[in-house]
Amino acid sequence: MGRKQLIYDFTSIPSTNMSTASVTGEVSTVGQTDTVTFQVTWTGGQTTNGDFSVEASLDNVNWYALDFGATMSMNTASDYIRAVITEVGFNYVRPKYTRTNGSATGTFIVKLFATTKGA
Repeated sequence: MGRKQLIYDFTSIPSTNMSTASVTGEVSTVGQTDTVTFQVTWTGGQTTNGDFSVEASLDNVNWYALDFGATMSMNTASDYIRAVITEVGFNYVRPKYTRTNGSATGTFIVKLFATTKGA
């Protein structure tokens, strides 16, 4: 019978003010996982607040931004973004928020969910 390990509802960035210039979240070890999902949820924002990104690393020293095909902008008052990674080719991952509006308001939180499937 197959197994399914879960990292369930891990908060990588706790509730943080969007006026913060830049926030890098907790590093998670995901080298043995099959799927990684980040969800960022925000409230009380403006039409421009900041951008969300995901960084990956093989050695937990050198980091590079993953390309999801478009900028993940937090550009509404309240909403959420999910970044789903279905091919994990790295050992470590971390979320990052970068403010793009000097007068950004509101708060956000980033959670991680990862699974491992197989024998």
